[in-house]
Amino acid sequence: MRLVIPVLFLAAGCAQSDAGVGPKTGACDVPAIREKINDAIQRGVEATRNEDIDLYMDGIPDDFRVEEDDGTVNTKEQLRQYALRNWAVIDRTLELSVTITSLNINSNCNEAQVFTDQRWERIMQRPDNSGTDVILTTQKHEEEWRLVENNWFNYNIKELGGEVFVNGEPY
Repeated sequence: MRLVIPVLFLAAGCAQSDAGVGPKTGACDVPAIREKINDAIQRGVEATRNEDIDLYMDGIPDDFRVEEDDGTVNTKEQLRQYALRNWAVIDRTLELSVTITSLNINSNCNEAQVFTDQRWERIMQRPDNSGTDVILTTQKHEEEWRLVENNWFNYNIKELGGEVFVNGEPY
């Protein structure tokens, strides 16, 4: 299960000023778009850290669908259930950060390719219920963000690699 749970900039022509575009030049306001996407990412981080399912789901578009490698399709409601299931084995998040490392915006200023680095350290229950472990995962992501009704939403995440440590030891 992927966590939806954020520099080089490329930009071209746009039209809506409150969506992160420059009203005078017609060009994308890249810093404003980056800030809006980063704000959305940080709300997701906060929601995950606090296991606030309502805040988490507010950041997911209604038409969210993810096709898994095996061909199954997950919807927004299924994502909600997966998040709750995954959070149930986390006793406490020690650290969770997502940083945007680069961002590319399409010429219509309504889609962005966003690269992020994630670091998540948490105390998790062991599968056999014999105790807990400190789990640290790092992960690089390539994310597809879209502007929908003046809000930026993440529609796709591709994991680019990372590391897993259990109690400080590589897994």
